[in-house]
Amino acid sequence: MGPTSRVCHVLLRVFELCCSVIVLGILGRAIYLANQADIYQDSRVIYGEITAAISTLFSLIFVAPFLYAFLAAPFDLVMFIMWMVAFGLLANRVGSAMCDSWWYWNWWGWNWGRWYIEPVPDRSWSWYSAPGCAAFRAVLAFSFMASIAYLLSAILGAIIVSRYWSKSKPPPNRNISAPMATNPPTSSHPETTQVGYNPARPAPPAETAVGTAVNV
Repeated sequence: MGPTSRVCHVLLRVFELCCSVIVLGILGRAIYLANQADIYQDSRVIYGEITAAISTLFSLIFVAPFLYAFLAAPFDLVMFIMWMVAFGLLANRVGSAMCDSWWYWNWWGWNWGRWYIEPVPDRSWSWYSAPGCAAFRAVLAFSFMASIAYLLSAILGAIIVSRYWSKSKPPPNRNISAPMATNPPTSSHPETTQVGYNPARPAPPAETAVGTAVNV
């Protein structure tokens, strides 16, 4: 686990935390305004709020670049799926019409623009001047970016854990019960040939040294 992987892990966690807090704040305000307007709470908005809350807590717990944080790769994959579902559900509410859709006109814009108090305006505005439109687009953008960040965290964690297990795996046991050769292989040169000791062969008789007398 090198310094590069640690830095990438921390950066991804901080980015996930920022995306989660932004979505949590915007959707929390939308739920609050819906409560003030005494209008029904949208289940998809509530799901996005729950996903952002879990993501905020998750990124805070696993922000430290320790081994246990990389072991959370399966949970990163779960968070990726949850964020993609939240993005798909909210994007499906408005479709291609975005801030000119029926849902925006009757729920998000109704609450955000406090049209239950103020007179309802006409639809002659552009999308960037509609009340709450920029906030809703920010929710979609940060939801998608959070899902991609969690996918990258899952991939990084899987790589680090696989490398760690491969290094900590004990080497295979060698078979030491195989019989060893008694005599080493003979050399092509007879003068350098080594003859091994055979315990079954009897020891040769001791030879008597015969001395020769030399007369001087």
